[in-house]
Amino acid sequence: MKIIHRYILSEIMKSFLLIFFAIMMIVMISNFLDEIPMMVKHNPALTVQISYFFYKFPFLAAQAIPFALMLAILFSFSQFSRNNELTAIKSVGISYYSIMAPVLILSLCVSILNFAVNETLISASTEKSRYIREVLIEKKTDSKKDVQYDVAKLGEGGRVFYIRKLDILLGSINGICILQTGEGFTVTERLDAESGVWDNGRWVLKNGVIRSFENGREIEMKKFEEYNLYVKDTPDDFIVTKRSYKDILAISI
Repeated sequence: MKIIHRYILSEIMKSFLLIFFAIMMIVMISNFLDEIPMMVKHNPALTVQISYFFYKFPFLAAQAIPFALMLAILFSFSQFSRNNELTAIKSVGISYYSIMAPVLILSLCVSILNFAVNETLISASTEKSRYIREVLIEKKTDSKKDVQYDVAKLGEGGRVFYIRKLDILLGSINGICILQTGEGFTVTERLDAESGVWDNGRWVLKNGVIRSFENGREIEMKKFEEYNLYVKDTPDDFIVTKRSYKDILAISI
C-alpha cells in the first residue's frame, strides 16, 4: 500500500471513530430517555436494566456504522480539498481513481463485515433484549414459544417432521407426520401418529401407523398403539421464532 493510501485511510478512520462515538452517544441517550417510563413503571433490578441496554447496543451500533463511515469519508475529503491536498496529489501524477480505490475497498470490507455481524451477533442480541424486555421487565409470559402450530422441520438422518401442535413446556405433540427420505429426497417411510411426548431422549408416540415405500409404492403398513422413536430432535429444536423487521425496530427504538 502506498504511503498516500495509508494516509487517506488513517484520516478516514480517525474521523469515523469520532463520528461513530458521537452518533452512538446521542442514540443511546435518546434510547435511554425513551425507555425511562417503562423502567419506572416496572422497576426492574439494576442488573436487568444494564443487561437490556447492553444487548440493544449491537443493533444500534450496526445501524450507525454505515452512516458514520459515509460521513467520515465526506468530511475527510472535504478537509483534503480545503487544505489543497487533493490538488497536490493530482500534481504529482496520482489519479483520482487511484485515490478512491482504497476507499472503495474499505467501504466494501465494512459492508461485508457489517452484514456478517447482522446475521450472527445482532440477531442473537436482539432476541435476547426482546426476552429481557418482555419476560424479565414487563413480566409477560413467553407463550409464543410455549405453544406452536403447523411446525415443519428437517431433522437428523433425512427425517422431515410435520407437527400440527407442539407444546414446548410439556414436551408434547399432536398430529405428527414424519417422513424418512432417501436418495433424491424420495420417501422411504412415513409415520403418522395422533400424539406423542418427549421422555428421556425419545419420542413416545401414540395411536399411529408406519408405512414403508419402495420406488414410490407402498410395500408395508404397520399400526401401533405406542411407538418409541429414538432421535436427537428434542422439543427445543422445534422452536420457531418469527420476527419481522418492524418487530426488531420496535424493540430497538
